[in-house]
Amino acid sequence: MKQVMTLLVRDEEDVVASNIDFHLNKGVDFIIAMDNLSFDGATDILRLYERKGMLHYLNQPDDTYAQGIWVTQMARLAFVQFSADWIINNDVDEFWWPEQGDLKSILASIDPSCPAVAVERTNFIPRPIPAGEFFADYLTIRERRSLNVLGAPLPGKVCHRGLPDIEVEYGNHRVTATAGLCPRRPRQSPFCISRCGPTGSLPTRLPKAAPPLLATRIFHRRSGEPGGNSTRSGGVASSRLTIRR
Repeated sequence: MKQVMTLLVRDEEDVVASNIDFHLNKGVDFIIAMDNLSFDGATDILRLYERKGMLHYLNQPDDTYAQGIWVTQMARLAFVQFSADWIINNDVDEFWWPEQGDLKSILASIDPSCPAVAVERTNFIPRPIPAGEFFADYLTIRERRSLNVLGAPLPGKVCHRGLPDIEVEYGNHRVTATAGLCPRRPRQSPFCISRCGPTGSLPTRLPKAAPPLLATRIFHRRSGEPGGNSTRSGGVASSRLTIRR
């Protein structure tokens, strides 16, 4: 079984190498990464993994953040060009954690009739990180129930089998294919996602994918003004993965 992970990257040099190394160690065979206008060292990091034969690099010069379209392109490429059996469409600050074994063995055990698995997420609480320290060592406290910035339950994520006509919706929360919508009702499965981002860097990255209100709240918070729910933006989320039928 071949497992491919897609990554959409912009200015995330602080965490992208840790993300790639972690998932390659946990059973991912190959990475497809789309670099969208990075101005920090993220591009050089991705190119390094490309030279090692671990990653297929794609440059995306548009500033429209058409996430659903771009991730769909990568997911289809993973199947058509790289023969992926399972595809994880990941964010750079998310770490897929198997409770037992590795990701490949867990996905290989899923019934062939199940086209996708769903993940419910919970946030980790942001804590100050001393300079030079590894961010994950300070993100260890998890919320019992997590909400997004609008006060609704934090939406889950989906990984899926390789399909030539897969459609990944914005946010990687749902997928569709010719056979129809991959069912949304979950059944629990033995792994989870941890959403990990260093405090102080993640709030800088979030507005690229955020609506204007969220971007404004983050800006105000970083400027010392009231920031509403944006205090969550520097944290980490962990999630239980569930099988969708």
